[in-house]
Amino acid sequence: MILFAAFALGAAGPGAALLFGAAGTVLFTAGGAFAAEAQNQDRAFAAKAVEWTKTLEQARRELTDPKLSDDEFESVRARTEQVYGDALDAWHDAQSEADSTRKLLQALGPEPKEGEAEETADVTAQRKTLQTQLAAFEGRMKQADLIVARANDLRGTFLAASQERLAGRLLVQGPSPLLPSVWAKAVPEFVTTFAQLVAVPLEWLAAGTYVERGVYSLAILLTGLVLAVLIGWPLRKWLLRRLLGAAVEGVGRGLLPSLAVAAVYVTFLSLELFSAHLAPIASGLCLGLIFFILVSSLARAALSPDMPRWQLAPLDPENAKTISRVITGLAAVAAVIIFLHESVNEAKMSVEFTTVFNFVTNSMVAAGMLFLLRRRLWQFTPQGAGAARDASDKAAAPEGKLPEELLKVRRRVLPVLRIVMIGVAVAIPISGLFGYYKLSAYLTSNLVWSAALIGGLWLLRELMREVIELLLTRDERLAPKVQRALTVSERGSRVLQFWLLFGINLVLIAGGVVFALPIWGVSWHDLSGWLKSSEAGLYVERLTFSLSDIATAFLVFAGILIVTRWLQRSLEERIFPQTRLDIGVRHSLKAAVGYIGLILALVAGVSALGLDLTNLALVAGALSVGIGFGLQAIAGNFVSGLILLIERPIKVGDWVRVGEKEGFVKRISVRATELETFQRANIIVPNSEILSTAVVNLTHRDHFGRIDIPVGVAYGSDVEKVREVLVRCGAQHPAVLKSPPPAALLLGFGDSSLDFQLRVHVDRIERYWTIVSDLHYAIEKAFREADIVIPFPQRDLHMPDLERLQAAMGARAVPPGEGETPSAGEPAPRPGLAAKKGLA
Repeated sequence: MILFAAFALGAAGPGAALLFGAAGTVLFTAGGAFAAEAQNQDRAFAAKAVEWTKTLEQARRELTDPKLSDDEFESVRARTEQVYGDALDAWHDAQSEADSTRKLLQALGPEPKEGEAEETADVTAQRKTLQTQLAAFEGRMKQADLIVARANDLRGTFLAASQERLAGRLLVQGPSPLLPSVWAKAVPEFVTTFAQLVAVPLEWLAAGTYVERGVYSLAILLTGLVLAVLIGWPLRKWLLRRLLGAAVEGVGRGLLPSLAVAAVYVTFLSLELFSAHLAPIASGLCLGLIFFILVSSLARAALSPDMPRWQLAPLDPENAKTISRVITGLAAVAAVIIFLHESVNEAKMSVEFTTVFNFVTNSMVAAGMLFLLRRRLWQFTPQGAGAARDASDKAAAPEGKLPEELLKVRRRVLPVLRIVMIGVAVAIPISGLFGYYKLSAYLTSNLVWSAALIGGLWLLRELMREVIELLLTRDERLAPKVQRALTVSERGSRVLQFWLLFGINLVLIAGGVVFALPIWGVSWHDLSGWLKSSEAGLYVERLTFSLSDIATAFLVFAGILIVTRWLQRSLEERIFPQTRLDIGVRHSLKAAVGYIGLILALVAGVSALGLDLTNLALVAGALSVGIGFGLQAIAGNFVSGLILLIERPIKVGDWVRVGEKEGFVKRISVRATELETFQRANIIVPNSEILSTAVVNLTHRDHFGRIDIPVGVAYGSDVEKVREVLVRCGAQHPAVLKSPPPAALLLGFGDSSLDFQLRVHVDRIERYWTIVSDLHYAIEKAFREADIVIPFPQRDLHMPDLERLQAAMGARAVPPGEGETPSAGEPAPRPGLAAKKGLA
């Protein structure tokens, strides 16, 4: 375009050329300004790169310092993460600028080759400026990429360093609890600590500081508690009566009381009613109570010892009660541990007190876990709710394979998990006996929190399963409505239920892993780093693929498809019934909406994935040749299907004949057309065959048609009477139209009969064979009553020289005694044989 403008202005005259030269000078000056600004940006970026490099080198040196504290370690990690994020953002910015500059260079076109017309000076200057800018942006990308690689390499060392630091803390050895001197020092200290824990709340109550800080605030608190009880208790009872069973029981029994305890603590804390010594005790009491309430309620909800039909696992009721009691006891011990850890300043406690306390409490937890891990307690029974759930899972699974797969998973995963937990439980008291009290406390805490996490995820999974089953299959009133809304059949809803549960299981497993890793020593910084890496994505030839982009693309694609299905259902159920469109037009419009929605979903999904559609167009153009040769039949059927849907030579409901195939059109897709024969068989005809061959469509324009009934009568019949009888039979049929009226035609003189044809018109030609049969019955009855004969085929045989043949046969068939006498002993000839000889 610029070259064309230059030639045009040059041809227009010197004035125009002068103006163009001035414009070029301005553009050149602007290009110089842009170049100067780009140089400034390059210098600023280079300074940032140097600063980032120094920060990373300093972090690497500090990381090797053995005296580095935990706070300093986290500070080094935070600085490294900051450099990584800033460099990654700079890389993205440079990539965006480079892509924009490439598009501008493409707009200028390629440089002229030898022998071609030279471009103007201003175009050359702009090209050089853009090339310089592109080189600068690509240089920034390389520098940022180098910083990202160094920061990522340093980030990888943090995990190993944090594990080494954790091992160093856990492997600190103290005195063994088997020594009497340890108990002699620990017991008095425990008594003193317990007395202090009791004295602090008593002193707070006696001081009356909560009264001085406002009775009005306490009145508000009490009013809130009363309202919480008045609202929460009926809500809890209402939830417990719902169909969600054990899952809602866990929410009603655990979540609501925990929220009430947390509300009380937050209210006291916000009103500053706690003293400095009472605040840690109140915090520990609140955490311990919440943990105990949640764990005990989850165990009761999952096991349901008092209501076996609500059990989430098909356990024996006695075993369920035992497991529930043991878990409640373990929750109480863990709550005490949490309370003491929060209330007591461990730095002021002696090593002997910490060793004895951890050994006693951790050994109690380990003993409870070993008791729970006995195989006898977890023997599943097929009765009760477990059998019902297995039946529902079997119904939800396609081809009934889900229960077998679940049993395989249980047989493979549960024994391994049981062995691991037994090993951890045995290691708890052993490590405590050898004086590794921190390791013992670490294993106990992680084991308890892991068990609580598994129980919570299990209950959440069962809650979601219960809701999905209620919406899709279980509720007799709600499930059909949901199926109609989703336009799925009953079997389709079961398949949908299976895949929803499959997706929920994957999400819960991934969430369990994410929350379990920090419990067992992986810091949130490492975990967030992995998540950021997955968020940053995989870079392949200027293309970025990240988990968030993939999830967004999937959600966009699924959302548009759901909206498309909803729109199709609305057209079919609400809009089309209010119109006079025939079924074929309705099918074409519905199919067009479906295909348009699918195309939009694909385009939107690809765009959300971050792919450039122009690149995809180039790839599609390169693949079009291969598609044309390798998939030409499929492509031909696809194009033919679009033509059938748009041009509509046939439509759904039409009665068509395609070669030797005949039937009603049931469905037209982009690949093939489905015909249903009169025998209720389905014929799949490729769309290209329909367009390339002659198709007889008996109901193309309308359903009117003519039926011809051929009939023959004997020669000598009264033809006027025959015509009258035929017309009367046609007129008496209820499906035959009065206009045009029936007609009986004498078509010709046959070999054995006079050939008539009854012609009638009907408005529903698809009832062809029924009407033909009825008319045949009526004509046969009317002919019998009118003595009109329908003749059999007659054949006359004419033989020339019949007299000579008779004479010859008579001469050869003379009986014995009247002609030649046979000799003695010679048998008389048989007549038949003589006749044959005479013929010969």
